[in-house]
Amino acid sequence: MENKLKYYLEIADNALVLAKRLRELKNSSSVPFETITNEEYIQHLENFAKDVYVQASHAEAESCLEVSIWIQKRDIHEFYNCLLVEIECTNYIEIIIRQLFFDTFHYLYLLEMTRSKDVFLAQLSRKYLALFNRRMFIIQNSILRKKTCPAELKLKLQETILSLWKYVPDLFQASTVDILMMSQEQGVNLTKLRLDWEKF
Repeated sequence: MENKLKYYLEIADNALVLAKRLRELKNSSSVPFETITNEEYIQHLENFAKDVYVQASHAEAESCLEVSIWIQKRDIHEFYNCLLVEIECTNYIEIIIRQLFFDTFHYLYLLEMTRSKDVFLAQLSRKYLALFNRRMFIIQNSILRKKTCPAELKLKLQETILSLWKYVPDLFQASTVDILMMSQEQGVNLTKLRLDWEKF
């Protein structure tokens, strides 16, 4: 069960850490936050993570712990999130490009996860797929609107894509647990997902 537990946490931690970063940004920044994301999206990320944590607490203790207790008992260094969601983005363009990268990855990940032989993961992905699909298109449309902006903004957009691109490979870096779960048809094939992501 240890491998499945770690795999669940890998899936949940990306959503939880990103929600934390966005909430920090919302509470402290002067950027036009609501034009990039909103409270509803943050809550979707948190709820997604909590659903996985509840299942993970079952896997660990055979009894459902309070989610708050489950999170508190983990050290911050134990989180399995990718660097893209961990980095602090401080301006409008950085935030929106980071969101474009992650939301596209997250949507495609959930789409693949609907085929998992793990009943919980398949149900979880079907529950949230439409929500994150809608979110992805909101961000994509926002990027497309930027392409009609002045040349200076277009240049800033291109520079930001290049600066954040270095974090993309980390999204598709398969751990030992990823490989094991994939071999059992319970996890997502990250090599295939990378190809899908590049086509998208």
